[in-house]
Amino acid sequence: MKNLYEVGRVYVWQNQRAPYERLNGMETTVTSGIVVKTLHGEQHCGQKTDTIGQRTGKPILAEMGDLRPLNPPPGEQSVLELFNQPKLATA
Repeated sequence: MKNLYEVGRVYVWQNQRAPYERLNGMETTVTSGIVVKTLHGEQHCGQKTDTIGQRTGKPILAEMGDLRPLNPPPGEQSVLELFNQPKLATA
């Protein structure tokens, strides 16, 4: 299984709801590969971050969709890169 996020990269929290909405917009760094934890009888797959939970005092797990890159490339540029294929020389 591939990492959801690149370890060591700085991200920004997004899409968090109460009681974690205070995290939205806060920077965090991913500090581990994928880990599985069981909370309330359910398994959660995510990656540890350097954001410490107020209640637990432990690193918060980031699940898929919880983070966005701190400095994402401009949308227009990233879309254009999809279409920048090397042109074949015509004979």
